[in-house]
Amino acid sequence: DACFKRLRNSSSAFELVRGLKSAMESGVESSCVGSTHKTLSTQILSKTQDVLEQFSRELDAARHAFNARRRFPPTCRDQPGISGSINWVRTLFYRLRLTMRLFSASMTDQPSVKKTPLAQQVEAKFRALAKLVMNYEKQRLTAWKEEVESSMVHLTEPILTCGPNGDFVVNFNPALMRLMKEARNLERLGVDIPQEVRGVALQSEKYANYQCSLTKLLGRRRSVLNSLTPLERELLNLRIKTMNSSSIRTSCKMFNWNSLSIPQFLAACVRDLDDFEVLSKSVRANASEVERIIKDISNHDLFKPTFFTAPDQACDSFEFLSKIAAHSKAGVHSIRTMYSTIMRLLLKIEETTFGSSSGRVESIKQYYAHWEEEIYCALVNAAERAIFNIQDCFDQPSISGASAFKMKIVVHAGEITCEPPRSELVDAVHNAAKSIVENMGTLGRWMDGTCVEFPPRQNSQEENLSLSALLAIQLGQENASTRPMYDFSEEVMAHDRIQRAFTALSKSTELFE
Repeated sequence: DACFKRLRNSSSAFELVRGLKSAMESGVESSCVGSTHKTLSTQILSKTQDVLEQFSRELDAARHAFNARRRFPPTCRDQPGISGSINWVRTLFYRLRLTMRLFSASMTDQPSVKKTPLAQQVEAKFRALAKLVMNYEKQRLTAWKEEVESSMVHLTEPILTCGPNGDFVVNFNPALMRLMKEARNLERLGVDIPQEVRGVALQSEKYANYQCSLTKLLGRRRSVLNSLTPLERELLNLRIKTMNSSSIRTSCKMFNWNSLSIPQFLAACVRDLDDFEVLSKSVRANASEVERIIKDISNHDLFKPTFFTAPDQACDSFEFLSKIAAHSKAGVHSIRTMYSTIMRLLLKIEETTFGSSSGRVESIKQYYAHWEEEIYCALVNAAERAIFNIQDCFDQPSISGASAFKMKIVVHAGEITCEPPRSELVDAVHNAAKSIVENMGTLGRWMDGTCVEFPPRQNSQEENLSLSALLAIQLGQENASTRPMYDFSEEVMAHDRIQRAFTALSKSTELFE
């Protein structure tokens, strides 16, 4: 008897009461007659009242839980708000409805129990809670159907949009994803959803594939563009604009999520990106080759220490200086070959990028100017190193017992003289050093904004100054601004590093003299 005062749930208790009644009716207790049968019936009736009290407490607890959590119901992690709240309230009510059915089934042959105040109170609480649950579900569905109209509008928005940092992003509104998830979950719960929403939900996999493909496309595009150096970006700027205007920006105006030609658009974008990536790799490969050649020019030896020989094999000064002039001339000729190769590579880059090989494309004049300046710096490095190597002939007269050249010293009338005279020898050394720079006159400068060499020198003035004139002005060579420099020799000679090298050479020859 005391167990019915400590029931955990009324559902199992009603099943127990129903089982006892069935056992009595089936004649299992046929030996119980008269007062014994009546006593058992009375005890079962009293226990039914205890079960009803437990059921009443469960109804009160469910009503309290509903009122406490109706605004923020506990839902599963993968369930959206509307379907999650409906699923929660149905779960809360369906357990009580099962218990109510067991109570009604166990009291079919005892109408007097249903007429008791406790039974009527329990039925009233159950009907009130059922009414609250139904109204709550209707309110949530009404609110969701109102959101459906505003969410469906997002299907007509462009598939791509420009982000706050100027980059393109996939424009799939999160409200559409919530709408499709709600529709799928509500349909599983047996809720009748609009046909239009059902059609959108059935295409959720298609939209997910579109999102994934667009995200990968934009990620690859971002990676390709970020891999470009500032110089490459300036060179390919027109191609980037063309690619954007022909594909990416078109999607911001023509394609929305209802468009049927999104797969064709994706295929076209992939083709454009493939072509651009091939172009950028080709440009990068040619530019790397240009950098390698410029580095070879910078490291080229216009004067070699191999000119030093053993003292007994040393040549005279004229032959030694002739060797310097001949070697520097041959070195500049080799540089000329590399210089021509650079121009061919730049024309190849122009042809690959713009389809022309004139060397006069206006939009990449800064690209040409960059490489011209790099060539200029490489020539300065080569000439400076050669002049300092010549200086070493006088600063270090003996290198491992080797000699540069031999001189004839004559004593005549008490005076010591040299053949050739020391002043002529010093002038010859300076002229040999200058000839290294002057031989660079074979390297014609490019006309302004092009990679085309100036035509042979003329007396007439040119209208536009080349980069060499601008650099000379920056180095303080005002007289260079009056006329363009047609080759590298004058500009290299005017560079402050070359001037300092000649100054150091003069000091060394003064000590020699």
